[in-house]
Amino acid sequence: MNWLGQLRNLVELSLNYNLLHGPIPKSLGSLQKLTDLKLDHNRLNGSLPDSLGQLSELSFFDVSFNQFTGIITETHFLNLHKLRSAYLTSNSFVMAVSSDWTPPFQAQLLFMGSCHLGPSIPTWLRSQKKLTFLDLSNTSISGSIPDWFWEMSSHLIWLNVSSNKLKGHPPIPFNLTLAVVDLSSNQFEGPIPLPIGKTELLVLSNNKFSGPIPKNIGDSQPNLRLLSLSTNQINGTLPNSIGTMHSLAAIDLSNNNLVGKMPINFPEFVKFRDT
Repeated sequence: MNWLGQLRNLVELSLNYNLLHGPIPKSLGSLQKLTDLKLDHNRLNGSLPDSLGQLSELSFFDVSFNQFTGIITETHFLNLHKLRSAYLTSNSFVMAVSSDWTPPFQAQLLFMGSCHLGPSIPTWLRSQKKLTFLDLSNTSISGSIPDWFWEMSSHLIWLNVSSNKLKGHPPIPFNLTLAVVDLSSNQFEGPIPLPIGKTELLVLSNNKFSGPIPKNIGDSQPNLRLLSLSTNQINGTLPNSIGTMHSLAAIDLSNNNLVGKMPINFPEFVKFRDT
């Protein structure tokens, strides 16, 4: 692939969904007009060349679902002032930047699932004011989520922090207007947090949430299509207001301490898992 570096007028490079293997050539860093680089869903390996940090026009970067390893440093982002979308998911990257690093970009979409970002929530995320989609799933982060992160998340549409070792109590009220919230497979505690706004998918399974399901869940979550509360410490009875959630298509309440009867008005079309 070294010959790609000779295509100096290239604006978009899409080689995704192939069977390509081997490393990314350093020569790609010479493509100064490149705005879109799509190498996802291949078998590429090795580490990312530092030269990618010279792509000053790059806006869309996707190397997800490959076999990359190695360390990502500040140099990889040095001149990426126009970067808006970065997909690093499903590789084995280790991100090592200084604690006071401020990225040169303002991203809208950051998908970093399976990258090693820990041990705590990266402080550089605090500088990102335009984020709408954020995936930090399985990134080796732990401890309590700082208040600034919840404040920063208020303008997100999609948030996934699943499969980490996060703990503590999400804020009540949960002042997030996200369409998709996935906090599953962590160590969160306290009452069930219900986001405000038009949430469609709420996944809180495999945590330590306790107490009853809020009685007003039907009124506060009218647009919910998926509700997963499995494997927590939830008790009490099912609130009747669930029967008013006409958008609900699937609900998983398995492995909790719920008692009582099913509500009379529980939608018959809902896929209900209780074992």
